Amino acid sequence: PGLTVIMPYSAQSILESYPYVIGKYRAPVISFEHRLLYDLEFRAQADRSSESDSPLTARKVREGQDVTIVATSIMVLEALRAADHLNRVSDIDCEIIDLNCVSHPDKAMILESVRKTGKLLVADTSWQAYGVCAEICRIVCEADPAALKAPVITMGMQPAPCPTAKSLEDLFYPNLLDMVNITA
Repeated sequence: PGLTVIMPYSAQSILESYPYVIGKYRAPVISFEHRLLYDLEFRAQADRSSESDSPLTARKVREGQDVTIVATSIMVLEALRAADHLNRVSDIDCEIIDLNCVSHPDKAMILESVRKTGKLLVADTSWQAYGVCAEICRIVCEADPAALKAPVITMGMQPAPCPTAKSLEDLFYPNLLDMVNITA
């Protein structure tokens, strides 16, 4: 309570969020940038947000009809890759929501999407228990459990301490293959 927590998934998210946080937002903000994002190359555009828009909200980054994927940080990129793959090989049309602000999720956007698709996958960069996965499940189950046509599926890190060796990271963090196998 009292702290705004954001998890940008791209350089564009950072370019839109940080100036707003510094210049206009009058509350404490913490930003978690996933270390795997630092090796990626992004194309950033001039600030696209309008004066009335807060960049500290969820964003629908892909429209879809079959399954809703709510993702954080680097998992948004994995969700986009998985959605493209699934659309090509299985005609599964994924709607993707970049949660972006994990402390203040856009409940209306999430519920609207789940009501449309009937299926929900939550993909987070943390452990599944007691975090973002659990909170998104709680929101849907409390507000409109009848919207779900299938049980919610969550993805997160393995229930172990986070490794620092690259060879172990590949086994630890969920990835495109995990997401495609769960969604398909």
